[in-house]
Amino acid sequence: MNEPLTIAKTLSQILNHTARVNPRLRASLRKGLSKTQIKEKTRTFPFRLPREVEELYQWRDGMELDAQNDFLFHYHYFLPLHKALEERKMNINWRVLGDDDPTIVPELLPLFSCNGEFYGARCRREKLDTAPIYFVYHSEIQVYNSLTSMLSAILECYETGAYQPSTTENGFATTIVDKQLVAEIKLRWNPVRHEVYQDRLKRHDFYYCHP
Repeated sequence: MNEPLTIAKTLSQILNHTARVNPRLRASLRKGLSKTQIKEKTRTFPFRLPREVEELYQWRDGMELDAQNDFLFHYHYFLPLHKALEERKMNINWRVLGDDDPTIVPELLPLFSCNGEFYGARCRREKLDTAPIYFVYHSEIQVYNSLTSMLSAILECYETGAYQPSTTENGFATTIVDKQLVAEIKLRWNPVRHEVYQDRLKRHDFYYCHP
C-alpha cells in the first residue's frame, strides 16, 4: 500500500487550522480528481503537469466558484483545474490581442489567486516531480522553490503562530500575520527568496513575508 501523499497530508493539516474560523471552508472544496480525470482535462495543455501539481488536484479539485472569498489559507483561493486552465488561456489571449505584458508566460499554470494576482506552477514539456512557484502581478517573480516547499512553509506558519486564523467584527475569516516570523519561515524553506529578502530588509527595512 502506498504511503499518503505528502501534498495531501500537508494540505489537510493546513485545513485543520483555517477551517476552525471558517465553517464553510471544508464544504467549499471540490472532490479530488483521479489521474484519468486529470489526464483528460489537460489533454490539450501543451506542457506536462509536475507530479506535485497532480497530487494537489488528486487531493481536491480546487474550491467552488461561489467561494472565492473563502481562502484555503492566507491570501489563497484554490482554483479548480478547469478554471486554472481557462485562466492560463485567457492570459495568453490577452497577449495575442496586443497586451505586451512580459509577465504572461505560457508555461505558468495558475493554482491560487486573489484580487487579480496569482501564484502559478511553471510547467515543462518533460515530466518533472516538482515545479517552481511564481507570483504574478504586473511582474513575475519566483517566490517558492516548489509547491511542496511552499505548502510546508505555510503549514509551519500556522503551527508556530506566524499565521493566526481569526475573524473580523463582521464575522469574516481573516489572518493575523507576524511578518518577521513569516518571512523567516518562508526563507528557510525556500532559498530562492534570499536575494529579495536581504534587499528589502536592507533598503526598505521591512520583512519579505508577501508574496
